[in-house]
Amino acid sequence: MGDFAYKNEKPFSWYLKTLTGEKHLIVGNHDKKLLKDEQAMGYFASVEYQLEITDNQKHIVLSHFPLAEWSGFFGDVYQIYGHIHNRTDGAFAYMKNLDRALNAGACINNYTPVSFLELVTNNQIFRRNRDSAR
Repeated sequence: MGDFAYKNEKPFSWYLKTLTGEKHLIVGNHDKKLLKDEQAMGYFASVEYQLEITDNQKHIVLSHFPLAEWSGFFGDVYQIYGHIHNRTDGAFAYMKNLDRALNAGACINNYTPVSFLELVTNNQIFRRNRDSAR
């Protein structure tokens, strides 16, 4: 969901070759250097700024930036986004009230790829923990 290997110490390729599976990049605001790295870019099956997919009969909009409304917002379409990481600022305050908006930030998903159901659960836990901390 963008910002791949943000503040990385090793080359992008080092991280990419350790990840299994097919890799798709949704470009984030901190991916400028990555996009210029031809070797690293060779690891991605696709590179998009926004993408609509269907996974296990769930319609999903993928975007680095959290969107206030997205295609299918008034239907049953989910949005999965990054960008805000584990911040709890105004963007988080707004997005946490949208049941079908899910933060894919690595820091709230134990720095590991997760399934859709795990993403839902991790978002619920993160929201609950942040609300109880206030």
